[in-house]
Amino acid sequence: LRLSLDTVLEVTAVDAAEIWLADGDSLVMRAHRGAHAEAFVEHSRFLMGEGFPGIVGQTRAPLLIHDLPADPRFLRQRIVEAGYHTFCALPLVYRDRLVGVMGVAALSTDALKNAGDLQTLEAIGERIAVAIANAELHRRIQHLSVLQERERIAREMHDGMAQLLGYINT
Repeated sequence: LRLSLDTVLEVTAVDAAEIWLADGDSLVMRAHRGAHAEAFVEHSRFLMGEGFPGIVGQTRAPLLIHDLPADPRFLRQRIVEAGYHTFCALPLVYRDRLVGVMGVAALSTDALKNAGDLQTLEAIGERIAVAIANAELHRRIQHLSVLQERERIAREMHDGMAQLLGYINT
C-alpha cells in the first residue's frame, strides 16, 4: 500500500495520500504517505456514510472537493488547519465488492483539475483494489494451509497413539 501511495505522490500534484480498507460496516486507515501525517491520523476509522471516506464507501462514487474549509461533510479539521484545500476520494472496488477507499489531498486549490489526473488516480486505484483482493486471498490460503497441517498432525498423533495403546493392550 505504501509503495502504491508513493507512486500516487510521484505522478500527481498531490501532497498526501491514504488508503482506507473496508472492515465490516466501517473503513479503517491502513496507510498514509506524504506531508502532515499527524493531521491525517486524527480519525483512523469512519463508519460507512461518515466523512469523505465513509461517503465514498457507501455511494461507491468518487468525490472531489476543491474547497475543504467550506464543506461540512469533511470531518478532519486538523487537515484543514494544515492548509489543505483539495481532497479526492475514490472507491477501491474489486468484482463489485468494496475493498477500500483511496484519498488524496493537496494544499493547492488548482490540484486535480486536469481530467488526466483523475483518470490516472482511477487507474492506480483499480490496480490497488486488485492487489488488496489478492492479498486477502493469499492470507486466507495461508490460514487454510495452517489448519490443514494442524489436522494432519492431529490425525497422525491420534493414529499413532491408538496403535501404540492397542499394541500395549494386546
